[in-house]
Amino acid sequence: MKGRRLAFIAIVLLQIGFLVFMIAGKQYTLAYGEKILLKTEPIDPRSLFSGDYVRLGYEISEIDLSKVETDIDYSVDGTYLENRRERIKASSRVYVKLSKKPGYEYWTPVSVTLKRPETGPGEVFIKGEKHYIDLRRDTHVMLVSYGIETFYVPEGRGLEIERKINAEDTTFVEVSIDRSGNAVITDLIQDGKPVRFD
Repeated sequence: MKGRRLAFIAIVLLQIGFLVFMIAGKQYTLAYGEKILLKTEPIDPRSLFSGDYVRLGYEISEIDLSKVETDIDYSVDGTYLENRRERIKASSRVYVKLSKKPGYEYWTPVSVTLKRPETGPGEVFIKGEKHYIDLRRDTHVMLVSYGIETFYVPEGRGLEIERKINAEDTTFVEVSIDRSGNAVITDLIQDGKPVRFD
């Protein structure tokens, strides 16, 4: 009986420790990460959600590998070479290096690599998960998620914000990115102003 009680206490403490670790990681990214702006893209209007979060798509969520530097061997003479092992794998880690183009307020992709990249002045990298490379187009567009695809809002406000994202080209997201490439949303910006819920 005593052994079961100790085992139960140990499991509870492990779960609490895991939650504290996750929260501390997010707080570190918020406090010490570099803040950048990302441009949002319209999302599928057939699946808009009117509850307590907004679904976000980004310009960097679909990256044309033919337009950035990459170490992913995706084509030779126009022939697709992604191997079977990688196709079977549902997703894999990638690192997307970003920089701010002159004349733009938001950051855009410079490279997509399987290994952590070196960054110079005016560059950061964000860690993502590759889901697939779209073969139906002439280009090789990779779909990537970053763990910043949802933004929680007061109940009932999500649909209003998502409709504005789809109707206008004025929504940006400020994210904080730490040295390991982890990202946390700090603000949702529409019409040049942070969205506030008073």
